[in-house]
Amino acid sequence: MQEKIFKKDEFIFKAGEASNFLYKIVSGKIFSFLIQGSKITPMGIETAGSFSGSNSFFLKKPTGTFSIALEETKVIIYDQKDLEENFPTWLKTVAQGLVRKTEEQMVQVVGHGIRKASGKIRPLSIEEQRHFLQLAEKK
Repeated sequence: MQEKIFKKDEFIFKAGEASNFLYKIVSGKIFSFLIQGSKITPMGIETAGSFSGSNSFFLKKPTGTFSIALEETKVIIYDQKDLEENFPTWLKTVAQGLVRKTEEQMVQVVGHGIRKASGKIRPLSIEEQRHFLQLAEKK
């Protein structure tokens, strides 16, 4: 377990990475999204007390989304060693089941799109999409 501070517009992780970390947000905001060609589909905004990277962490597979700091964001990073040492088998099983359900919901959002602005997820403006696409394309 380690702490790290990400600056505004710094990626926490990018789709396809196989880091398998879990990020607990201590302060700040993280925006998660998918990229399909030139279209960005927002998946959510997480704030202090929330977690990011759970699909990759619990299912031990590459990340499916991009996550970026919307402002200076402090996180605690858990690795697979933390999982093995601190989670009993039954809790890992429950967590994996929940993560699979959220993954199914993510596929539905991607397939059907976001129809209206509600709660934490809203469609992005063209300018916002352009901003995040440019950040994602930087090496």
